[in-house]
Amino acid sequence: RMAALIGNLLNVARLETGTVALDRQRVRVHDLLRDAFDEVARNARGKDVKLDIALPPELSPLLLDKDLLRIAVCNLLTNAIKYNRPGGTVLLSADETDDEVRVRVRDTGVGIAPADQARVFEKFYRTPDAASSGTGGHGLGLYLARQIVELHQGSITVDSEPGKGTEFCIAFRKTSAMAQEVVKL
Repeated sequence: RMAALIGNLLNVARLETGTVALDRQRVRVHDLLRDAFDEVARNARGKDVKLDIALPPELSPLLLDKDLLRIAVCNLLTNAIKYNRPGGTVLLSADETDDEVRVRVRDTGVGIAPADQARVFEKFYRTPDAASSGTGGHGLGLYLARQIVELHQGSITVDSEPGKGTEFCIAFRKTSAMAQEVVKL
């Protein structure tokens, strides 16, 4: 836990001081998501949570910093496992439209009260239920995820119902990523 906290604090400091230089590369989103899923699944062994993945084989490639985006997706998956109920499910999925690629992390966990949903992306914020549950955390994972997604000009949203689960959705516009690639040429 201490190593994770230190890593998160270092990433927060780099993002907030503007010393993060995006290393945008043409990324196969399917492969990036599969790698993040496999990484989290290895660490989730022994937890009473079922992990599922539903990715179309051909998602449009995007210009992303794959290491930073992996941090964001892993944070979402880790939270989905941590705040789930025994026997619950976590699903990582993706889809795309003509304009954007969307990545979703859905769980069947405890959910987030409507009043707390607007605040879950704040630095160090933990919902009162999470803080009192004894579940470890520092309130940095969702903050980092939002900062990373916004650094890529994407958006991240939360939809949750207490007692039924939560879904986080990351969306990246395809046109802006492809236009940036054309400018580099």
